[in-house]
Amino acid sequence: MNRSSNTKPVPILGEIPAGYEGPIYYRTVTSQGGFSFCDKLHSDEADPREKELLAGRPFTGERRPAELVDPEGRLLPKWQRPLKGYIRQSVPLSFDWIPGGWTRAYVRDIIEELDPGKHIFLPHDMQWDDGRVERFYSMEWTRIDCFQRLDERPFLDAEKNGLAFRDFPNGRRAYTCPNWTGICLARKASEVDATFGYIDADVIGDLHFAQVELLQNETVISDPLLQRLLQHGNPFRPSVFLVRMGVV
Repeated sequence: MNRSSNTKPVPILGEIPAGYEGPIYYRTVTSQGGFSFCDKLHSDEADPREKELLAGRPFTGERRPAELVDPEGRLLPKWQRPLKGYIRQSVPLSFDWIPGGWTRAYVRDIIEELDPGKHIFLPHDMQWDDGRVERFYSMEWTRIDCFQRLDERPFLDAEKNGLAFRDFPNGRRAYTCPNWTGICLARKASEVDATFGYIDADVIGDLHFAQVELLQNETVISDPLLQRLLQHGNPFRPSVFLVRMGVV
């Protein structure tokens, strides 16, 4: 059930090219001012686990946080116990989900249903000013390696997106983010670059959600995931636009 104060429809931008019949994904675009955290969520810094999260973590071969999960991908006992936090306001939050960040329980449940075991969520019990406690989750990592090493196949299809790259003497290749990616400096949908980009089918696989370095760490969401979320209302902050993408 949507509990946020954002009752406006989510802006969905970009035209599907003629003849394209493949699956549709959406990249999130955060507009100017989108990161001015008007919602007052605070973690309990007295919990030493918070310092562990901020200090960074070693990663396994799949780059899953070795300090958070066991080899089967289950949260270690110390992380199954919810972290504590506070919501220093009495008005509703402006979101139910910050992709890649804070997540209300119903959003996490939908993602887990579509992408079982492919992401890591940590539980947080957040106390409101009136004393009630609500369960949130923070998304700590996604199973797919979308944060590219220099020698990995890029998340975006290199040919269709015209990716620029640089080869290094050690045999590695670094790709640059296309001009249409990343944080938008506009505040209106009409000012967003709604270029229809293409995801590499072999890299996305069957994932419904991913965070992508080549999109300047913005995220992509499948159409089935979006439609499930919209059954409960708009979960995003007002500063988020969605732009259609294809898969090749």
